[in-house]
Amino acid sequence: MSTVTTTTRPAPQPRDLLTWVRETPAPACAPGSRGRLAGYVAGSMVAWTVLGVAATAVLGALVGLAG
Repeated sequence: MSTVTTTTRPAPQPRDLLTWVRETPAPACAPGSRGRLAGYVAGSMVAWTVLGVAATAVLGALVGLAG
């Protein structure tokens, strides 16, 4: 009979996430890595847009509940 074991680790704290974001370097614009830089910029634009739309939806729902 096999035993399945799982390890649990604490959920990351917002402070840890912010530190990770601040300390992770952006890719440099070297001659061979323009595609990677373009992907990084496009991905970050999409991520920030999704984050902004989600925050707006949450605030709209809270205003709707209050009103």
